[in-house]
Order: sequence, then C-alpha cells, then structure tokens
Amino acid sequence: MKPFIIYAEGVFQSKWLSKFINKLTLFGKTGKIERLVYLTFFFIKKELSICPMFFFFEVLEKVRPVISLKIYKKKGRKVTTKTAMPIKLNTMDQYKKAIFWLRLSISVKEEKQLVSKIFQEFYDTLILDAGNSLKKKKTYYKYAVLFKATRKFKW
Repeated sequence: MKPFIIYAEGVFQSKWLSKFINKLTLFGKTGKIERLVYLTFFFIKKELSICPMFFFFEVLEKVRPVISLKIYKKKGRKVTTKTAMPIKLNTMDQYKKAIFWLRLSISVKEEKQLVSKIFQEFYDTLILDAGNSLKKKKTYYKYAVLFKATRKFKW
C-alpha cells in the first residue's frame, strides 16, 4: 500500500497551506479556492504589512492543541460505558486539528465572501485573541481538564 503523499501548493510551497486549501474545498473547486486564499494573503500583506505565510503559521501555532481526548468504550454485561482520556498529540495531528478548527470557524462566519471570512478569522485569532477557533480550543481544553482525573496522565 502506497503512503499518502501531501503535495505542496504552487506559490508558497507549503504542505500545510495545501492542506488548508483542500479542507476549504468543496466539490472539486480547488483552483478557485486557491485563488481566493491567495487573494486573502494579498489583503493580509496590504492591510497589515506582514508576510502572509508568517501570519498563517502564527495563526496555526496559536490554534493548535497539544492534547486531545480519546474516548474508550468499556463493554459490560448490559451497559457500555465511555470514558475519555487526554493524550498527547504529535505535531502532525496538532496541525491537522488546528486546520480543521479553522475551517469550521470560517464556515460559521457571517460575512458573504470567503476572502473576508478567512481574513476576519485570521485577524480575530491572531490580533484580537477572540476567534471562534480559539474558543473551540479553550472548550476542548476545559473538557481535557475535566477528564484528567479518570486515568493517569502526566501534566
């Protein structure tokens, strides 16, 4: 079986940006979404005078979780009980979860254009510390702290 290969996108040669574009893509419109993401990066460079890739990776660094919750099912005679245990994530899984949360929070935004949705979520997350993806991370960590007593986990 061949391993899954992630190809870097064209302009910035970043596999994480390519993953982000693929997560935003619906129904095979990758080229259109890629152009819109590049347009967003142009607005980031124009409005904030910051390198857009640096801005993108700073957002990913801020959103990525260090721990995750793994749910274990324990089957008894009649009842199946579920317990959650916090586990440490490797770097690849951290970035994947951060990209997933960014996509979810971008889809919730009320703006009509995708470019303004992406720009607003990035700006809220990095500059204002109030993005939906950061709220998702905080609630996720809240659950992890709740379940840390269920099993032995080294904090």
